[in-house]
Amino acid sequence: MHTYNFTAKLKDAFYGVPVILGGTRGQDARALASMSAGMVRMRATNGRHYWYYFLKDIKNRDLIRFLMHRNGLRPEFHMSKYYDYDNKQPAFRVRMSVLMKCSDLLQFTNDIKDDFDSNDKVSGDMARYIDTINQKLGEQKRKMK
Repeated sequence: MHTYNFTAKLKDAFYGVPVILGGTRGQDARALASMSAGMVRMRATNGRHYWYYFLKDIKNRDLIRFLMHRNGLRPEFHMSKYYDYDNKQPAFRVRMSVLMKCSDLLQFTNDIKDDFDSNDKVSGDMARYIDTINQKLGEQKRKMK
């Protein structure tokens, strides 16, 4: 646990994001699960296999990307036709080949999926956690402008 906190703070420093104290991998997984419209593993039209994370609200895009980066995932933003072929839905996707090479990343995506399946509403503590991170990211963006 201590090693995770150290590496998370180190990653935050390299990404130019303020260190957010108290965040753990489990909290990040629960936060991502609460901001998701769904997750699925599938083969894309380009023939590659991906893990897709669909966004409930595109306004949370930067926060979701930050939480994924913080935990080692390097997602690419994608407009997917998975749910509705006529209307594209925003999603992040990560290649399955990357997840299969690193068991920690695969476990993290499984934790997000498990939290999504078991919990359908956001608790007060999780909402505060998400708001705190969002606020710190907003402050950092204003400083960079």
